[in-house]
Amino acid sequence: MTSLNKKALLVHAWMTGNIGDMLHTQPIIKYLQKKGYKVHLSGYYPKESYEWKKIIKSIDAFYKENVVRDYDRIKRKKIFSQYEKVIFVPGPYISNIDKKRKEAAFTDIEILSELPQTKCILAGHSFSMLNKEDFKILKKADFIVAREIESWNYLKKNDCKAILSADLAFLYLEEMYKSKETGRIANERNDKKLCFLRHDNLKVEKLFGISKNNLIKTMKKIINCDFLQLRDKIKTIIKISLEKIFSKKLKNTEISKISLKGINQDNKIDINVETCDFATSDELKDNQKMGKVCLINNYKFINCNTVQKLIEVILKYNVIITDRYHPAIVSFYFGKETICLPSKNDLKMRGLVLMIKKYSIENIIKLAKNSLTW
Repeated sequence: MTSLNKKALLVHAWMTGNIGDMLHTQPIIKYLQKKGYKVHLSGYYPKESYEWKKIIKSIDAFYKENVVRDYDRIKRKKIFSQYEKVIFVPGPYISNIDKKRKEAAFTDIEILSELPQTKCILAGHSFSMLNKEDFKILKKADFIVAREIESWNYLKKNDCKAILSADLAFLYLEEMYKSKETGRIANERNDKKLCFLRHDNLKVEKLFGISKNNLIKTMKKIINCDFLQLRDKIKTIIKISLEKIFSKKLKNTEISKISLKGINQDNKIDINVETCDFATSDELKDNQKMGKVCLINNYKFINCNTVQKLIEVILKYNVIITDRYHPAIVSFYFGKETICLPSKNDLKMRGLVLMIKKYSIENIIKLAKNSLTW
């Protein structure tokens, strides 16, 4: 029979098809297995995918019923008491931006605080917009790891002790893709830029510059026109709107003017949509929305639905433009010219860019390795 101190449970895994969630989950599993732990996993919205099947196959148990969504405190306390370590899988913001996910995490922190024999470990998150009561709960965790420097500074400012790390995706890349062949591919030239845009850029208000109701009224007015004219009108609107999104993002944030190759901060970065190919690392949301927009306008669109494909695609381009966090990490790791764009909360991207400015890739990898001390 396996003893208590050789079992670990990973909770709050986000399993909807975002490649980034897989990139930073695997290093934790390998770390625990090297330490001799039996590893169990539970997560939100498990999606059938090649990457998650591979992860589930490598562990000892997987809770398909999503124990993380069952907030019967007595039941969860009983489940947690069977493990020496309960590890919150890296990724989601611990923030009031996403109150449901924050509340789920904080409920578990409070339950685990009643189990002194079970360690509560936040293995690599971003933190923002927390109040005093939130910090009281957060400080009950045994180990808190900040995956970038902005979150670490934020916690430090609020007297919350945390370990400064880097996203564990860096460890995955270091272990799997450090080879001469990779270096050769990384130097191939492609005159086009590769762009990752989040699905929430494509809300009606952002894309068309008007509310959904006004868009419907406008479409009703032109619905009787020739189909080809209508299609061309929509294509033009999409092209102009995407360029406006680029322009606004590039203008309003300092992080967009930083790259590993050292873009001069005084330089104006001008992006023409016609010189971009588009891609996604989020198969569920970005793929559906961005894919449709690109199909209408005949833009090349690549669905990176495996880690291998994400890496191979990024290696074929010289310039990567992204408001997706993990494509930025892959791009930085392989020395690509990387233009980072802000998203609805750019703290984690800003934290990543600041780390790239401050540390070499080798030192970033050391930070990530050194965080695995729990």
